[in-house]
Amino acid sequence: MIVEENRVFMLTKAFLITAFLMFSSIQLLAQISYKGVVPGTTTRAQVEHAFGQAVKEVSSTLSEYEAGDVAGKIYVQFRSGADVVERVEVIYQDPNDRSKVAVSLKLPPRPTASQVNSKGKREEYYAANCIVLTFAGESLDDGVSRVGYYSRELFDGANETVSVNVRFVWSRSPLNRKVETYVNQRIFNYSIHTGFEYPIARTDQL
Repeated sequence: MIVEENRVFMLTKAFLITAFLMFSSIQLLAQISYKGVVPGTTTRAQVEHAFGQAVKEVSSTLSEYEAGDVAGKIYVQFRSGADVVERVEVIYQDPNDRSKVAVSLKLPPRPTASQVNSKGKREEYYAANCIVLTFAGESLDDGVSRVGYYSRELFDGANETVSVNVRFVWSRSPLNRKVETYVNQRIFNYSIHTGFEYPIARTDQL
């Protein structure tokens, strides 16, 4: 019994180390900009140079700009107390095919996490790129209705958390079942921080 528990502990420890290294390596990858605007770096003056003057000042930190080629809306959220971009939200007039959006943004095949929000819209989170895709409905077939480009600070420090569900493709031996249960229930109540439920201009209020 003691030997078996030690094996469970060692397998769990090895898995956690691997998971930690995997998620840590994400930080080394570059985030995606929108028309030269890089959240976390670009200033308000540079935004106006790229998009023109704001068509609407929603608040002191949130402005709407002419959408141009996307035929929808563009919102830019600025960091509170600074003229630095925190987030760019591109809202399409009509939903776009997910595969086309993913290819155009050069996103990885799978999102870091996915959930259906309180409004019944599916969200996909890409931590390596600081990108959040929001769909027109719960299904991927409903198409992407908006793309959020986030600063690393906002993406990592947001209030909402999305559970990363971990499943194991192991043989169904008693030991492996015990490891799976232990990790899923006790360890991998693991969450990544995302950028949708934060106190400044929440996306679902735009």
